[in-house]
Amino acid sequence: MNTLGGPGTGAPPAAVEAWAGLWIKAEPAEPTLPPGLAAWPWPELAHQLRRECYRAWTTAPGEAQALARTLQLVAACAHNPEVSALADWADGVAALVRGQPQPALDALQRGQAALRQLGREQDADDMGVPQMVCLAMLGRHDAAVDCGRRALAAFDARGDELAAGKVEQNLGSMLLRQDRYAEAGAHYKRAALRFARVGDHAHSIMADHGLASVLTAQFRFDEALQMAERARQRAQLRNLVPLLANIHNMLGSLELLRGRLGAAMHWLALVLRDADRGAPPQSVAVAQRTLADAYRAANLLPESLALYDRTISAARDRQAPLDEAWALVQRAGVHARMAQGPLARAGLGLARRIFQQQANAVGLAVVHLREAALALQEGQCIRAQESATLAVAGFEGAGLPGARLDAQVLLAQSEELAGRTPEAQRLYTLTLEQAQDLPQVMAPCAQGLGRMAWQRADGATAHRWYTMAQQQYERQRQTLVGDELRTAYAENTQAVHDALIELAVARLPEDGPWPLLQAMESGRARALLHGVQDGAAESGVDEDAQLQQLRVRLAWLQGQWQQAVTAGQAERSAHWLTERSRAEAELLEYHRQWRLAQQQAAPPTLAPDTGPELLQLLAPGQALVLFHRAGERLLACVLRPSGLQVLEWLATDLEARIDQLRFQISSQRFRVHGLQVHQATLAARARTHLHALYGLVWAPLEAALQGASQVTVLPHRKLHYLPFGALHDGQQWLAQRVQIGHAPSLALWRSFRPWRLPAQAQVVAAGVGGQHLPHVAAELQAVRGACGGGTRMLLDAQATSAALHEAVRGAHLVHLACHGEFRADSPYFSQLTLADGPLTLRDATRLPVAGSMVTLSACETGVNLVSAGDEVIGLVRGFFLAGVAAVVSTLWTVDDQATASLMSAFYGHLRQGQSPAAALAAAQRLVMATHPHPYHWAAFTVHGRD
Repeated sequence: MNTLGGPGTGAPPAAVEAWAGLWIKAEPAEPTLPPGLAAWPWPELAHQLRRECYRAWTTAPGEAQALARTLQLVAACAHNPEVSALADWADGVAALVRGQPQPALDALQRGQAALRQLGREQDADDMGVPQMVCLAMLGRHDAAVDCGRRALAAFDARGDELAAGKVEQNLGSMLLRQDRYAEAGAHYKRAALRFARVGDHAHSIMADHGLASVLTAQFRFDEALQMAERARQRAQLRNLVPLLANIHNMLGSLELLRGRLGAAMHWLALVLRDADRGAPPQSVAVAQRTLADAYRAANLLPESLALYDRTISAARDRQAPLDEAWALVQRAGVHARMAQGPLARAGLGLARRIFQQQANAVGLAVVHLREAALALQEGQCIRAQESATLAVAGFEGAGLPGARLDAQVLLAQSEELAGRTPEAQRLYTLTLEQAQDLPQVMAPCAQGLGRMAWQRADGATAHRWYTMAQQQYERQRQTLVGDELRTAYAENTQAVHDALIELAVARLPEDGPWPLLQAMESGRARALLHGVQDGAAESGVDEDAQLQQLRVRLAWLQGQWQQAVTAGQAERSAHWLTERSRAEAELLEYHRQWRLAQQQAAPPTLAPDTGPELLQLLAPGQALVLFHRAGERLLACVLRPSGLQVLEWLATDLEARIDQLRFQISSQRFRVHGLQVHQATLAARARTHLHALYGLVWAPLEAALQGASQVTVLPHRKLHYLPFGALHDGQQWLAQRVQIGHAPSLALWRSFRPWRLPAQAQVVAAGVGGQHLPHVAAELQAVRGACGGGTRMLLDAQATSAALHEAVRGAHLVHLACHGEFRADSPYFSQLTLADGPLTLRDATRLPVAGSMVTLSACETGVNLVSAGDEVIGLVRGFFLAGVAAVVSTLWTVDDQATASLMSAFYGHLRQGQSPAAALAAAQRLVMATHPHPYHWAAFTVHGRD
């Protein structure tokens, strides 16, 4: 606690502090005064405590809380009306800092009245400053402004520059919250001058921060950024955590308005990180709401909903209706995008009532904006036009150019939907000209102009606009940090990517095949490419203790759930499953915020070209096949050393056929219940499906692939679930005549290096068997037998996460044999089961396996969620992000015994110098001779570059 100076008589300050410290710790109901302190002049001490406490609220809130508690104890002992009035001030300010404006206002008004009755007018005037903040938080803006102006007049009259500056500062903040930017800016400027004259650095920084906020709202970004950076450096130099939180919030809002999503999230995550280190609750609430806005823009919709819900709940607890209304209106936008119209309308109705009560014109304009978006989504063009027009007018009147541009985009889209093409084109063009290099505005405008150009059969113009839209979306994506955010954002670009492909197909006669190949590649697995290129810095920084604790708790919950399932306890298993889901969401959000707080996105390296020089990388007999599913059609770009060929054909019911095959394959896992007697029938059925799929997918390629013995396929959408080697031409399986490899994109294929097993290879074989995987030990022994006696084995209890992490460092080949699970509900928690718990996708990114080959000899390790942008999310992705050269994975639950035989043959061929794809094909041919059903041998696929 701060040492207090005081009068020269009575008890020493140290004695008062010691006494107060004891009582604060004991929290007595009725503190009593020690005899040695009875002669202390309590009113003077109370005023000193108040001054020190007021100073500390800005620089050291924890110290201020202790000082306020001391003042309250002094009042309880002194029984002095002046001291009691000052204690009311302490109660009020403490409640205000806790975000409780009404109790704060009650205490402050009580203390002010008492001081006026005692004739302490100056002290009573001082209590007007926190009162105006309380009134503003309660939405009583006119009363707050009147209170502030009365206090300002009183301080000016007595020449108190510091107090007057604080009032100017608070008036600026209140007017800013009401979106009265010109008035707010004038107050902030006068406050800055007053603070400069008295040398108050902390409040001077606050004034700079406020003025930067005004400049941000007015779209004067360069000026705002310059002022905000100056304020940030000054606050950081003095370690003013509360001020830093406010400045970081403002920087987050600024970057969000500029369309720099990653930078915005970085600053906001810093505020949330500092929640336990002095960041004010109000600042934390603002950061949560603004981060939710950024998540919404990046398509993390469930995550943004969770943050909005938390913000709304906190605002209600603080009795802050405006904060509640802003979160309500933004949450309604998420509900609308999730096709939850009734929830969206209910939220907008509640927000509208609050904004009307608060006379907040900007808030009402945002309600109109969200109503326009909802109506547009539901195809109600007239209602969308009406609401968008009201929003444009509201933002125009408030001097908010950025929000006005958003409303103009919606208005243009409503005109386009209504068929009023000239007006839509005029609005798109006008908004694009006014966008001031804002990618989030430019992209939808260019996309709209591209749609209309395409509708009038102007392919060249449409291509130009769609290319601009793609570039603007890419600008935003490149600012994001982390695989999850980059992947989620891909949804924004999907329609543009598909349109560019269709345009390239239409222009094949004029432009040739290479523009189509580039269009197909330009939107494929871009997030994964970025992650591989930047080293997937998922593991670039040591995790903090809280993150590690969350991982430990999740592993424990996983164990509890598994025990309940094994014991057949349905109610307990449901309980633990719910708890596990909550823990997973908490871990994901904490990891996301932790990662965002670590760093901003580094500029990505350029993707490799997809021009004719690719052909030089192909050896005779090699081919690349890049698929694209467009409606009922399949497109394929076939690259051979001799050139590029484009094929297009109708593939009706392709997805249904793949689903039927997967269902038929999955039935094999239940063969122990009697289906083994029907193996011949089941094999015939599978062959029928695979023959049909051969006709839909591979037969149209046969002429283009004639003479090719090594084919790398780049699947699209549901083709990722197809076992290409098991396609049947009516005579034989494809694996019997072609080596099949897989790659996510051409850029990634080109970035991989061909992998071969060295003569003196370092090999790690780890597995966890048990009752359900009795052949794991034999499988690991087969790996050792094929790869040499120096193979390091981790079996059962030895195969822990820590042991694996240490063992694989520097390994050329890693074989993992254990249970695997693909989590469709939460793909980033797809996992391998080690002895001490799960190894998830995110854990895989942290393994030191760069440059090695990893074999995932477990169930469903190659099953993925295929999201927008053909981002394939599953365990294979985690190992790619870790930097492996190749991965072998499985598409379904594999047979334990057949897998042991297949792996033994596979590694034997690798030892002979064969490529992974060639070795796998040879091993599959061996196993299919004794196990003809594809279930036993076709699950395995190789990802990489031969």
